[in-house]
Amino acid sequence: MKRVLFGSVLALGLSLAARGADTTHWTQPYNIVWTTPGTNGLSSMPAGGGNIGLNVWAQKDAIVFYISSPDSFNEQDYLTKLARVRVTVSPNPFADSLRQELELESNTVLVSGRTADGTAVSLRIWADAHQPVVHVEGTAAKPVSVTATLELDDNWKMTARASDNGVLWSRRVPGPSAYRAGIISGQKLQSIADKIPDTLGNLTCGGLLLGAGFAPGASGTGTNEGRRCSTAPLTNVTPVTTFALRAVLRIAQ
Repeated sequence: MKRVLFGSVLALGLSLAARGADTTHWTQPYNIVWTTPGTNGLSSMPAGGGNIGLNVWAQKDAIVFYISSPDSFNEQDYLTKLARVRVTVSPNPFADSLRQELELESNTVLVSGRTADGTAVSLRIWADAHQPVVHVEGTAAKPVSVTATLELDDNWKMTARASDNGVLWSRRVPGPSAYRAGIISGQKLQSIADKIPDTLGNLTCGGLLLGAGFAPGASGTGTNEGRRCSTAPLTNVTPVTTFALRAVLRIAQ
């Protein structure tokens, strides 16, 4: 009986050891891989964590992603994006060599390419599941210059400004909410108005885009997908072989 039990335990141990040696996650065969550039948000891969969502796509000259949240409402009670971020690398590694993968196990978008002289560049874009932070991490075989540009559509009614350690942006819904007042008037609810909460008044959404070794540049304007936007860049001071950018988000009333 002892020999049978010992044999069973030994077999189980060998099975677990063999399973541990195989580091391939069961979702790996289902990862999505693209090798051609996208043109707009319809060409994006979804990722996210916690209550933060991302739409990420690689263009011929940049990595672009939207940041969203189910709590980001404007004054008309419409969900809007929190921001759009454009990451460019110089020399450009995505013009002729591009691989974009949605890694399901980690809910991460991996983008890689090579510059004209063969320098390999890789980026990881992911959202923390435990705190509202979006990460962009990159490595390069040789030093490269990196710029992350915050792009805010005019209809989002967000403003951005340089801060001591990055670019700060936000939108605040004026309070009391005019939308709530319109609903109360239209539905003739004045008699119970004091029982209807104002969920929009003073709702503030935004964040801070920052990275060690990066400094804010001059703000400007541009267009993306046919819409006018304000731009606020963040560029590394000296070329680097590794970098880490973060978009630290905040939504509060």
